[in-house]
Amino acid sequence: MRLSCVLLVAAATLVASSNALSSADQTAIAKVQSDNGKRLLRSVETVGEDDSSDDPDEDRGLNFSALFGAKTAEEIQKAKVAAENNQFYTKLVKSLSFRKERFEGWQKEGVFIDQAIRFMGYHGKTEQKYKDVIEKYKLFLRTGQVT
Repeated sequence: MRLSCVLLVAAATLVASSNALSSADQTAIAKVQSDNGKRLLRSVETVGEDDSSDDPDEDRGLNFSALFGAKTAEEIQKAKVAAENNQFYTKLVKSLSFRKERFEGWQKEGVFIDQAIRFMGYHGKTEQKYKDVIEKYKLFLRTGQVT
C-alpha cells in the first residue's frame, strides 16, 4: 500500500511539472502585444480613401418618416384615437345592437345625458344624427327601450 501511494505522488508530480511554464515564459505571456493603430475606432481619414458610407444609395434600417409621412409618434397616436372615435360614433348611429349595448353600459356606469352631450361635443360630434342618439339615450333611460 505504501508503494502505491509513493507511485501516485510521483505520477502527480511528474504531470504537474510537465505542464508548468518557466517564470520567463509566464512574464512573456503576461505582456499582451497590442496594435493600438488597428484597435482605434476613430481613425484619421487619409486622402484618397474611399468611404462607402457616403453612398446615397445605401440606406440602413427602416425609414419610418417616409413610411408614416414624416409624422411624429404623438401625431400618429392622435390619428389612431380619432379613427377609433369615428368608428365608435358611426357604429353608435348605425347599429341598433351596438347602441343597446352602449346605452346599457352607460346606464350601469351612471353616465348622465349632459355627460354624453359633452363627450360628443369634445369629439366634434355636434351634427343632428348625434343629437338624435342623445334623444334615443333619453328615451332609453325613461323606458328601457332602444330605438
